[in-house]
Parts: sequence; structure tokens; C-alpha cells
Amino acid sequence: MILGGIIDLFPIVNDRKYELNDYKTNADAKWILENTEKDSIFLNTIFLYNPASIAGRKIFLGWPYFAWSQGYDTYKRGDVIKNILGSINKSDACSLLLENNIDYVEIKIQDPPDPNVPAISNLYEEEFTKSYENINNNYSIYSVHENCGL
Repeated sequence: MILGGIIDLFPIVNDRKYELNDYKTNADAKWILENTEKDSIFLNTIFLYNPASIAGRKIFLGWPYFAWSQGYDTYKRGDVIKNILGSINKSDACSLLLENNIDYVEIKIQDPPDPNVPAISNLYEEEFTKSYENINNNYSIYSVHENCGL
């Protein structure tokens, strides 16, 4: 029993402290909470600790392993995300966004780029109007309804 206790002690000793800000101290989550409908769906480029999730909103695809392990077709959703984010034609992007009932596109530019996030075309920066921007962490939100003519 003592040996089992010693072995169980290693994860505790080696654990790192990680602070996760809730909506009261996370400016991105606070904006989402105060400016979007409760049933809004976000196309996300952040899979863990997503500001939309923290604010209680739905995201299009969380960390794929979680949904995949429950039997969902995460590859299909991953392909949809790749096509939307990589689109170079605004009408094609809008068509996919509307077809998938997405209300907002959130883009966080990471340096170095997250290998789990598909390539993001310049379409959003050049042809879409931002609803929200946080220049401190390179995070932007685009309203599908405002940008796709609804």
C-alpha cells in the first residue's frame, strides 16, 4: 500500500499549475457572453479552453478525439472547417457557413501556427468585417449574418 501511495504521488508532484480565466476575467469570453445569442454556434480555431465554450456557446468542433471516441464523424466536420477557413471565395465560404448553421467565425492567429488548425486564407482579413478583435492575443470574431448578407 505504501508503494502504491508513492507511485500516486508522482502525478501530483509533477503536475503544473494552469490558470483558466472564466468569463469575468477573460475579455474574449465576456464579449461573447454579452454580445451573442445563447444558441449561437461558433466555427472555432481553438479546440481546448475555447472562449465561446467558456461563455456557454456551442462550438462547431471541439477537440476531435472527444467526439470521435463517442462515434461522431469528426473527419467530416474537420473537412468542413478546412474548406471554410481555406476558402478564397466569399460566396463559397458564406454558403458553407450558412449550410452548417454557423453564426460566428472565430480566428486566433497563433505563432507558431497550431498544426491542428487548417490553413486560414486571407479572405476573412480582406473581405469580412470583424465584430470583435483582441489585438493582445490575435483573436477575432466575424459575424456570419453581418458578413454574408442576412
